[in-house]
Amino acid sequence: MDAGLADAATADPTHPRLPEPHHLLAYHLSLQGEMAIERFRLVDGDVNALPWRYRGSGATAHYRKIRNSSAQAVATVD
Repeated sequence: MDAGLADAATADPTHPRLPEPHHLLAYHLSLQGEMAIERFRLVDGDVNALPWRYRGSGATAHYRKIRNSSAQAVATVD
């Protein structure tokens, strides 16, 4: 995770594939109970990436569930 976060931080922000690691980082950070909301902010609205697209027609609902759970975790900390 640390290496992925470091790579994403130093990547060219205009690179067309940069959202992909942000999606994966958001998902895995949320599984670890860490604050993933910043990653979700970077890619919000785009669910056609891994790991969401594995859910097929349920991708949007799954993405929103994980994103909203991460947002709720931040709200309870504040």
